[in-house]
Amino acid sequence: MKDTYYFPHDYHARHDPKLERLRMEVGPVADGIFWDLVEMLYEENGYLPLSDIPLFAKMLNTDEQMLNKVINELFLVDGDRFYNQSLLDRLEHIKNVREERRAAGEL
Repeated sequence: MKDTYYFPHDYHARHDPKLERLRMEVGPVADGIFWDLVEMLYEENGYLPLSDIPLFAKMLNTDEQMLNKVINELFLVDGDRFYNQSLLDRLEHIKNVREERRAAGEL
């Protein structure tokens, strides 16, 4: 089965207090950077290296200061990488569903 470019997400994420506070401070650009990073995390199995922040800033047409602000306010940092727990939970669910379907097909 081919991977799709769709993944489930919280439709009410825009109401997260941390995102609302950041949006009040820096404007709607925070939303765009947040969702771009979520998509990038999804593509990389849930984790991105902090060492690539200069590259990500260039890719997202922003500066490192803004990117660091969004990451530090809206994501979790673990050593040399950052992630989003909600996304990790979704990735685990997708993995489990695939395994269940694969096992059902083998019976």
